Amino acid sequence: MNANQISDVAVYFNELYQGLEKQLEQAERVYRQLPTAALEKPSVTQGWNIVQCLDHLNSYYQHYLPRIAPAAENPDQHIGMVKSGWLGKYLCKMIDPDRGPKRYKAMKKHHPARKLDNIEVIEEFIRHSRELKSLLEKLATKNINCIRIQSSIHPWISLRLSDTLSFLVLHNERHIRQGNRNLASN
Repeated sequence: MNANQISDVAVYFNELYQGLEKQLEQAERVYRQLPTAALEKPSVTQGWNIVQCLDHLNSYYQHYLPRIAPAAENPDQHIGMVKSGWLGKYLCKMIDPDRGPKRYKAMKKHHPARKLDNIEVIEEFIRHSRELKSLLEKLATKNINCIRIQSSIHPWISLRLSDTLSFLVLHNERHIRQGNRNLASN
């Protein structure tokens, strides 16, 4: 997915949907089946384990999903092309696992909790991902270029809904890959 370009709305939503579907499948078919030791295995790079990665992603879902959901109720309006704003382009490029730098410090409010219930965290991630998938279907007919969503960075910063959706799916992919690297090191 390249969130930095203007793209056809159908192509844009198809890429988001496919990316999210792949992430959801990883959680449902792989992470759900893993023993506690694999889920909690510390990263060889001193990064987060699988459950910590998912808890971090859940914190973003908790911020963004309630802000995105009302947009799905907006009147339909065909836009044809999806556009990014300058800040959205920057954030998506920064978080893109294929193009961004390798490591970032997470904001404190998005750090994983110290004590986690593995099953609860995985199920919450799956629930949130399904909710976003459902919202994507509804949002495909909305003008996502004009709708603004409050950023988790600061209440005064808002992003186009198109950038917010791209950011969420790219950010998920970044941390799903991080979790998968922990599996590969077994």
